[in-house]
Amino acid sequence: MAAKTQRSLQDIIDIILRKIFLVVLQQPSKNDPNIVFLTLTAAKILSEGRTLVLSCTMMDRVLIDRLSGDFPSAEPPFRYLVGCYRRACDELKRVVLVKNASFRSEIVFAIKQARKLVILYCRLYVGNPNMFKTSGHVSGASYLMSMIFAKVSTHMDEFGDEFGDDTFDSPPGFINEFFRDGDDGNLELVVQDLFEKLRQSVDGISPLGNFQQPMRALLWLIEYPNNAKILVNHPRWIPKKTNLPIGEGRMIEIESILGAFLRVSALPDSKEFKSTPDVGQQCFSEASNRRSVDLSSLTTIKKAMNILYDGLVAVFHKLLNNQDTQERVLEYLAEVIKKNSARSCMQVDPLSFASYGMLVNLSSVMLRLCQPLLDGAAKWREQIDHRYLFHNTRLDFRQLATMHASSEEVSAWLEEENSSKDTHELEAQEGTSSGTRKEYSLTCECFFITTRVLNLGLMKAISEFEHLFEKLRSYEEDLSILKAMREQGASPLLDANIKHLKKEIDILTQSKSCYEVQIFQDYTLLGQASTFYKLVIIWLVDFVGGFKIPLPSTCPMKFASIPEHFVDDAMNFLEITFGVPEVSEGVVLIAREEKGMYLNFLNLLINDSMYLLDECLNKNISQLKKIKVEMANSAEWEQRSVEERVEIMRLFHSQENIVRSNMKLANGNVGMLAFTSEQIPAPFLLPEMVERVAIVLNYFLLQLTGSQWRFLDIKDPEKYEFRPRQLLKQITKIYVHIARGDKEMNVFPAAISKDGQSYNEKLLTSQLFKYVADNLWKIHENRNIIQEFVELGLKVKSAVYEALNEASNAEAILGEIPDEFLDPILHTLMRDPVILPSSRMSVDRPVIQSHLLNGNTQNDPFTRCHLTQDMLIPNTELKQRIEDFIISQRKRK
Repeated sequence: MAAKTQRSLQDIIDIILRKIFLVVLQQPSKNDPNIVFLTLTAAKILSEGRTLVLSCTMMDRVLIDRLSGDFPSAEPPFRYLVGCYRRACDELKRVVLVKNASFRSEIVFAIKQARKLVILYCRLYVGNPNMFKTSGHVSGASYLMSMIFAKVSTHMDEFGDEFGDDTFDSPPGFINEFFRDGDDGNLELVVQDLFEKLRQSVDGISPLGNFQQPMRALLWLIEYPNNAKILVNHPRWIPKKTNLPIGEGRMIEIESILGAFLRVSALPDSKEFKSTPDVGQQCFSEASNRRSVDLSSLTTIKKAMNILYDGLVAVFHKLLNNQDTQERVLEYLAEVIKKNSARSCMQVDPLSFASYGMLVNLSSVMLRLCQPLLDGAAKWREQIDHRYLFHNTRLDFRQLATMHASSEEVSAWLEEENSSKDTHELEAQEGTSSGTRKEYSLTCECFFITTRVLNLGLMKAISEFEHLFEKLRSYEEDLSILKAMREQGASPLLDANIKHLKKEIDILTQSKSCYEVQIFQDYTLLGQASTFYKLVIIWLVDFVGGFKIPLPSTCPMKFASIPEHFVDDAMNFLEITFGVPEVSEGVVLIAREEKGMYLNFLNLLINDSMYLLDECLNKNISQLKKIKVEMANSAEWEQRSVEERVEIMRLFHSQENIVRSNMKLANGNVGMLAFTSEQIPAPFLLPEMVERVAIVLNYFLLQLTGSQWRFLDIKDPEKYEFRPRQLLKQITKIYVHIARGDKEMNVFPAAISKDGQSYNEKLLTSQLFKYVADNLWKIHENRNIIQEFVELGLKVKSAVYEALNEASNAEAILGEIPDEFLDPILHTLMRDPVILPSSRMSVDRPVIQSHLLNGNTQNDPFTRCHLTQDMLIPNTELKQRIEDFIISQRKRK
C-alpha cells in the first residue's frame, strides 16, 4: 500500500487562503457559484514565472483583483469581506489540529495576516465605496450600522432593517477590530456618517419610541478614543447656521448630534417639533375624565427617562474624562447656554429656543455630573472658584443681573482687586503673559454650567408648569360657568363654546400630566436639584461670613456681584420641594449649628402657618360652603337673573382659588415645620418659643378633630388642596418630633398644659390626645408615632397637676412679690431680667424675645424705638436681688 503524500506548508497555506477568500487561480474541476476563478490574475502570475499558489505576499494582490473584477454571481464587496473575516476565524480554530508546531505557527501567522488585510479593505471600502463595483447593493456604512445595532441590541429592542439586511450579523471580533486601531482618514468619514445616522434615527423620537438602541450604539462607538475625537470634531457637534427659519437655540437642538438625544422627552413641545409617539395623546388623553392616570403608562415613561438619563450621563462622563475631547464638550455646553440665554425672559418663542424637554434633560445630566459636589466632600467644594464668574472665557456672566451691584460697581471692584495683586498673581488669574486662558478645574466648570442650565431648563420648566396649571384652572372655571348657563337655556353658540373649552382642557391636562411625570414625580431629579441648591446656598453664605447674625453692615462685593438668579432659583426650588417628603427625607440642615437666623425663620414660618390655616379653616371654607348652600337652593337660585347667577359663580370660583392658594401654602409650611422639627427640635423648645409653638399646635389639633370639624366637611377637598388627614398626621409628627428633643428638659408638656385657649380643663377631661390617637389609627398613621403621641398626652396631663401644685406652693412660699421683680409686660416673676436700651425698662428676657419675634417690626414696646435681641443688656444686679429674694422667702417659710 502506497504511503500517504504529506502536504507542504506552502500547499496548506494555499488551501486555507483559497477557502478564506473564495478564489482559485486554476480552472476548478466543478462549478461553484461562490468561488471566483481569477483568470487574469493567474495569467499575470504565470507571465512573471511564478507558481499559481496563494501566499502571504500575494494576498493583497488577489484581494484587490477579487474586489475590482466583474463577477455577476459574487457577493457585494462589504458582505464578501465580512465573510472572509468569518472564514478566517473558522480556519484559526482548526489550526489546533495541525500537529507540526512549526507549521502551526506559520499557518496562524498567515491567517491573522489575512484577517488584518480584510479589516483594512473593509475600512477602505466603507470610506470610499466607489473604489469597487457596488451597483444595486446596500452601502458598507449601512451594513456597519446594522452590525453595531445587532451588537448592542437586547431582546426588548425593535431591531429591524432600518440600516440594511437584518439577517446580516457581525462575526465575533469583527466590529471591535474594525474600530480598534482605525485612525486613518478613511475611517473618519465613515464614523462621521455613523454618528449622523444615529442622529437621524432618534430625531423626533419620544420616550415611547426606540431611542435606547441608538443610545447604546453611541456609547459603544465612543468607547474607542479615536471615535470619540471624531464625534466632538463632527460638523454637527456644534452646527453652523442653516437656512432653516429657526433661531440658534432651536437649531443646536435639532441639528447637533447630542441635541437629538437630549431632545427625547415627555414634555410637550410646539406642534412644529412634536415628537412621536405623542406621550400626552397616548398616555394622558381624556385624563380629565379619569380618577387617576394609568400606572403602567407612568412606569413606562419614568423607566424610559431613567434609561435616557443614564445613557446621556455615560456619554458626557466618557467625553469629559478624556483630555482629547473634554474641551469640545465644555464648548458644546457653553454654546447651548449662550444660544438659549434669552430663554429666561417671560415669553419664549419655540422657534427660536431649544425645547423644555432638552434643557430639563440637560439639567438632570449636569446634576448627575456634579455628584461629587453633591456628596458633600469639602475637597470638591474648595474647587468652586468665584473668579470664574468674571475671568472665564467660556460663558459671559456679566450680562446677568447681580444681587446688589451695578456693572460699573463690579468693574470698579475688579480693577481694585487687580491693582492690589502683583504681576505673578494676575498672570495666574487671567492666564499667562502669552495670552493663554486660565484653567479652571472641571468641578468648577461643571458647577457654574449647572447653575445656568438649571436656570434655563428645570426652573423655567417649573415656571411654565405653574402658568399652565393656572390656565387650566381658569378654563375649568369658565367651563363650569358655561355649563351653569346652559342649564338655564341651551344655544348652539353656548354648546360650541363648551365643546371648544373641553378640547382645550384635555390638551392642557395632557401637558400637565407630562410635566408631572417627568419632573414632579422624578424624585431623583428633584432630590439632586435640592441638594445642589443647598450647596449653592452654603457657597454663597460663606461670602457674608457664614450663617451668623447680624449680617455685615455693608454687602460684601463677592456676594453683591453674584448673579441674582443663583439665589432666586435656590429659594424658589427649595420652597417647592420642601413639601415633598420623598425629596426632603434624609436631608441634613449646616442651621443645626446656628440658632439666631433659624429662630427668625422659624418664627416667620409659624406666623404664616397660623395665618394661612386660620384663614382657610375659619373663613375661606365657611364662605365657600355658604355660597354653595345659596346655589343649591334651586327655588331662590332660579329667581335670580342670569347676570346675578354668573356674578355669584365668578365669586364662587374666586373663593375657590383663594382656598386652593392658601391651602397649598399652608400645606407647604406645615410640611416644613414637620421636617425641621425632626431635624432641629432645639429652637422649638427655647423659652421664647415653646409656649407659642404649643398654642399654635393645640389650636390646629382642635380645629381638625374637635366640634369645629363638621364645618370643614366639604365635597371634593382634594380639589382645594385640603387634605385634613395629611394635616393631622403632620401636626401630630411635629408634636412627636419636639417631644423627642425634649427628653432632658421636659418643658414641652408644661407648655402645652399652659395653653388656656385650646388645651383647657374641659379638653383635658375629654382626653383630646386619646381622641386624636383614635383618629390616627383610623387613617393608618405609623404605630410608633401614635404611641409616642399618646405618651406625650400622659405627660401633659401630669404637667397640668404639677403646674397647679407649683403655683399653689409658689404663692404660699413667695407671698407678695415686689413690683420691681415682676415683668412689666406679663406681670410674672422675672428670672433673667434685661434692660431695654431705649426705655431703660427691665423685662424678662423670654418675654421680650417673644415680643421681638411676634411683631413685624423689632421695637421697644414702651418707646417703639428700634430693638434687636443683640441690643438687650443683662441686668445682673436685679437678677441677683431676685434670686436672693427667692432664697430668703424659702428659708422664712
